[in-house]
Amino acid sequence: MWSLHDYMTEEDEKIASAIHSGGIEQIVFSLFTEAVRREAFLEALVRESQSAGFLKRCLEKDTKDQAQEELRQSILKVSKNLIDNLVEGAVTEILSMLVND
Repeated sequence: MWSLHDYMTEEDEKIASAIHSGGIEQIVFSLFTEAVRREAFLEALVRESQSAGFLKRCLEKDTKDQAQEELRQSILKVSKNLIDNLVEGAVTEILSMLVND
């Protein structure tokens, strides 16, 4: 999969160009944050579908801490596994692009 990310407006590009790296770190952080948010959304929905009332447990005073911790741990596990599976290919692809292009 390949994607290209660019600034939406000239004003965005102007602001980013004033930042040391041109805003690259901010873009990467934003994309990564959104990926984690989407994983949290998906995991919460999956847990609710597998165990009706899970979302309610995440809000109730007596069960909130445990339920939210279960959700956090599940998201961490999935995310770590995903990163482990993607890193080697990503490194190979990026080095190929940088060296060969």
